[in-house]
Amino acid sequence: MALGGTAVGLVIASVLLLSVQTGPGLADGVPLAEVLGYQGIVGSLVLALRVINEMIRDGYN
Repeated sequence: MALGGTAVGLVIASVLLLSVQTGPGLADGVPLAEVLGYQGIVGSLVLALRVINEMIRDGYN
C-alpha cells in the first residue's frame, strides 16, 4: 500500500513539475523541471509495476 501511495504522489509531483514554464535550464535549453518531471514519471511507473507484481505474486489479500 505504501508503494502505491508513493507512486501516486510521485506522479502528481511530476505532472506539476512538467507544467512549470520557468526555471533553470540544462544544455540545449532543456528545462531542469522537465527533466525531473519525466524522471519522476518513470520512477512512479517502476513503483507501480512493483505493486502490480506483488499483487500478482501474493494475491489480492
